[in-house]
Parts: sequence; C-alpha cells; structure tokens
Amino acid sequence: MSDDDPPGGNKADQRVQERLGRLQKIRDQWWGEGTGGQFDPQTKRYIATVIMQVWDSLYQYRNKPILSEDDFPDVSPIRERLGREKDVITDSKRLGEKRTVKSVPAVDDLSGWYLIELSEELDDLADKLDFGADVPENPETSEFDESDLVTLASARNQEDAIEDAPDDITGRVIDTLEEYKNGS
Repeated sequence: MSDDDPPGGNKADQRVQERLGRLQKIRDQWWGEGTGGQFDPQTKRYIATVIMQVWDSLYQYRNKPILSEDDFPDVSPIRERLGREKDVITDSKRLGEKRTVKSVPAVDDLSGWYLIELSEELDDLADKLDFGADVPENPETSEFDESDLVTLASARNQEDAIEDAPDDITGRVIDTLEEYKNGS
C-alpha cells in the first residue's frame, strides 16, 4: 500500500474500523445515559480507553501526505492520567461516619463532554484518512421502520411505551424489540 492509497483491506485498517465502531457504540451508550438523567463513571472511563485505542490505531498513518501536524488531537490529558488514581471524599455508607476517602481513576477528572468532543475529533481524523462511514449524500429521512422505534425507545429507557403504539404496528415492534434485546 503506497502513501496515497486509501486505507481499507489490511488487518491494521480493519482494526481501525473495529475501534471506530466501538467508539460510536460507547458514545451511543453515553447519549442513552444522558437522556436517562445520569452518566455512569464507568462509561466515561471506557470512552477514554477507546479514545486511546482509536488514537493509537490511527497514529500509524501519521506520515500520510494528506495529514498535517495538527490533525491528531491532543490526548495528553488522558495519557497523563493513565495508571494513576486520585482520592476523593464521598459520603460514607457506614453508620456513624459522615465522610470517607475513596481512590478513583484519575481520568475521572476529565469532563465527559471533553471526551465526547475528543472522540469526534478522532472521527474527523478518520474521515480525512478515508476511514469514515459511507453515508449517502442525501439520505432518505422520511422512511421509518420498527427498528427506529425500538432504538429510540430503548435509548430512552421507554420500552414500556411500545405497548402504547397503534395496534397495527405493536406486534411487529415487540418482535423487533425482542430481536434487538437478543442481539439479532
């Protein structure tokens, strides 16, 4: 593969695609938690992990002529916190104790929104390297099917709302929801 060839077929390219898919999946989880009203610290930690994996996978392409020095986002705030913990004061669950000190990963200091923006910068870099998703210029947005409703309801933790859907689609949607839950 020459420097001008677009990425695509080798194992390194496939690894980049797989990691970009994981990045999108964890962002989807973040959005779902946000609409539910509460973000899980584990999700934020996993976003940081996947960001570093994607960055690491893309770094091998740093000498491509299409890239400039500033195309790679600065991941040093994550790197500086890897393998480190910090102490935080929390409410104690023990009877008679008001506060306790607990060690948590240092990446917890980073804003979740910062991590989301950083992940989107990696998407931009991947697009520049021709790893972006193939999206039609004018996607058809007026089409709707049962999986759209299932995805929306699941992301909002409103699966019970499906039962209130019109009778002509309720059965199909419930079947689609079962497939979705079973990973089909």
